[in-house]
Amino acid sequence: MTQLTLFLDGTAAADCQLPSLARLLGRGEALASRADTRPFASLLSSFGLLSMPDSDLPLAALSRLGSHHEASGLWLFADPVHQVAEQDKVYLLGQATLSPEESEEALRTLNKLFAEDGWHFHPHGPSRWLLQLPAGEPPQTSPLDQVLGMDIGPYLPRTRDETHWRRVQTEMQMLLHGCAFNQEREERGMPTVNGVWLWAAGYLPAPADLAWQAVWGEGDWLRGLAILHGMQARAAPVDYASWRQQADEGSHWLQLTLAAGEALEATWFAPLLQALRRGELTALQIDTSNGRRWHISPHHLRRWWRRGLKLSEALL
Repeated sequence: MTQLTLFLDGTAAADCQLPSLARLLGRGEALASRADTRPFASLLSSFGLLSMPDSDLPLAALSRLGSHHEASGLWLFADPVHQVAEQDKVYLLGQATLSPEESEEALRTLNKLFAEDGWHFHPHGPSRWLLQLPAGEPPQTSPLDQVLGMDIGPYLPRTRDETHWRRVQTEMQMLLHGCAFNQEREERGMPTVNGVWLWAAGYLPAPADLAWQAVWGEGDWLRGLAILHGMQARAAPVDYASWRQQADEGSHWLQLTLAAGEALEATWFAPLLQALRRGELTALQIDTSNGRRWHISPHHLRRWWRRGLKLSEALL
């Protein structure tokens, strides 16, 4: 017996034609939608982890765990950014990409100042750092993509002492401005790295009771979710046939990105429909990143009178 939870990541174009997916959703049983529809909240919910709308999603802690490092304590994403000051406002114009040497200098400078507060910045790729804080109440933050092009003032971390975070932002700006690599970037006509955007604050959540054999997908936080639950994280194959050859009997979770568009009809959705009809799959649950969910069994496919669901209603 093989069961699959399929997480559809992203949205489909309004004119995208995926008839097998439409038939699966139309004949399947719609389940209660997830209450929290923020980006990545549905992904956590698919793993049985609840999120509160007024709290951050703990993506930074999961990313730390997913990069195969110890992740106890409070973690945030610390993204190097380029900002511009105009009168009494500061606008965040973009995320910066640093060379390993630039990143090392910046992190050394930041850690030297904030070490006495118990803060520690860690490298995590050319455009992202991770910040480990002492135990305490996590601040409520705003994801980077919500702040791009905006005045950062209304989006700074929110806690009982908001003046603390304004001071921290100013200190980080001043420290980075003085880094030698920023002068070199200016001379080459490149945006300087003059700020750090903090977001996704939280602790590792307690694992849910799951019985999946493996998790298939990409990304540090997805690997972190797999490790948190004591499961193997594997790269998703290019099509259903390849996955079926690799997957053992039992229950599985797989992330499928809808950006591939109509190519998914032949590689995934038509084969999934046939696998259910043959009884090769005994159950399929489809979760979407907008919080919608369906359960489909071979029995459901016999409901021939039910029309395919419009993808514009289900996935947009």
